[in-house]
Parts: sequence; C-alpha cells; structure tokens
Amino acid sequence: MEKPATIVGFKIGHALIDELDVMAKVKAQQAWRKIIARMRYKQAGLLNGIDVATTPEGFKFTYEQFVKEANKSEAKRKLYGMIQASTYDNEANLPDDYISSLYESYPPQLISAYLKGQFVNLTSGAVYPDFDRVLNHTDEEIKKGEPLLIGMDFNVLKMAAVVYVIR
Repeated sequence: MEKPATIVGFKIGHALIDELDVMAKVKAQQAWRKIIARMRYKQAGLLNGIDVATTPEGFKFTYEQFVKEANKSEAKRKLYGMIQASTYDNEANLPDDYISSLYESYPPQLISAYLKGQFVNLTSGAVYPDFDRVLNHTDEEIKKGEPLLIGMDFNVLKMAAVVYVIR
C-alpha cells in the first residue's frame, strides 16, 4: 500500500489489510477510504467487509477508527468489530523461549503493545508513560456550579494540567 491513491477502478466484496497501523496515519486513512469505496460487489449471500490484522502501533489509525470512531454511535458499533489478541494466544505455535526473550529485550510499553495487543503510547520520550486513556479520560461534561480541581505541573519544558471534579 505504498500508493493508496491508486486503489481505484474496481469492485470487490472482501478485503484483508495486513499491518495497517505500520503506515503513517494519513496514509492509512487514505487507504481505508479508498478500500471501503471499492466494497460494491453485489452478489446474493455476500456480505461485503474488510478485515484488518495489525499490531497496535500506539494511538494511530486503527485506534482512531476501530475504538474512537466506532463507538460514536450504535450504527457505527454495528459496522465495526474488534478482536484484541495476545501473543500468549499463539504461544503453542512459538519457540519455547520466544516470549521470554521479548520480555528481556522490550521496554514495558512495547510488551503491552506487541505481546499483549494493547493500544499504548509508543511515542519515544512520552511525558506521561502511565497515562491510560481508559482510566484517565472521560467525555463527561462539567455541570454548572460544580467546583473544578486543577493540578499543574510547570516542568522545565512543557507544562501540563489536569482538571477534574469529585462526584
């Protein structure tokens, strides 16, 4: 998929995209849009669809499309499905020392991504490596008159703040 712009001029009923998250986010999005536009093969009994098999490479296209975008509405949840698997699920087919050697070689963030199949921040030098989007983020809205608690980290380079309420 070096040139996603060339995915034109044909129709298909099913596609498999391998390692989508290895691509740059913009390029992956372009490829995705081109491929879904090709899903126009009409045949009785055929349910057009796309499968994606990829290692989560941080919070890139796969996270944006299959977690954030897919959960925006019930209609989108029906269109998307995601199975997250761990290397342990395939352990019987791997050399005996494969997993242990990766534990010896990888930092914690790569273990979470490549061995456990989790979406984690893989950006080098992450400021907050323990930040967890599930635990530390909400789309809740502030209620009128609710007291806000603000924590500040003035740091040497980039400042950061957290705003929260106690309910």
